[in-house]
Amino acid sequence: MGLGNRGMHFEKLINLSNEMYQREGVALINKRPTPVKVLKSAGGRVLNGFYESKSTVDYDGVYKGRAVAFEAKSTQSLTRFDLSNIAQHQLDYLEKAEKMGA
Repeated sequence: MGLGNRGMHFEKLINLSNEMYQREGVALINKRPTPVKVLKSAGGRVLNGFYESKSTVDYDGVYKGRAVAFEAKSTQSLTRFDLSNIAQHQLDYLEKAEKMGA
């Protein structure tokens, strides 16, 4: 399985879990869309566009009255996670969110 497909599979699992959490009243967690400026579309499909800005994190929401935010990353390693997989602007966002009680 390629890197892109592995990431898509991982996000699908997260999305299914988040749907169950919402159904069960456990948490409300949503996938944040990457900000895209659409230049041309047809039939509901984007034909041309560009990223307007860097995204912060992949998911955010509320669990037990507390804000949550996280970046979804998959890795083949079972023993370690290299923090260089997270972009600096994402790490900065997560640190700020934690300082504010998330």
